Amino acid sequence: MWYVLETEIRTQHYIKQMEERNLKVHTTDFEEIITLQGLKHLFKSLNFSEFLLEEKFEILNRKNSEKLRNENASKKRNFYE
Repeated sequence: MWYVLETEIRTQHYIKQMEERNLKVHTTDFEEIITLQGLKHLFKSLNFSEFLLEEKFEILNRKNSEKLRNENASKKRNFYE
């Protein structure tokens, strides 16, 4: 449990350092980064292009679709064997 407290202390330390340098700090939570809507909000708040986000999601969706097709094909082969 000590590592959670240490992580929180380090986070506050780095936030303070960034703010002293007039750098933008955005805190987020897990729910924000696991949904497309949450990621869009994060990208917008960091002034990142949503085009990059959409491109990355397209690649991830393609890889997931390929993985699912391969898993389903493997299950079908095992069923018939």
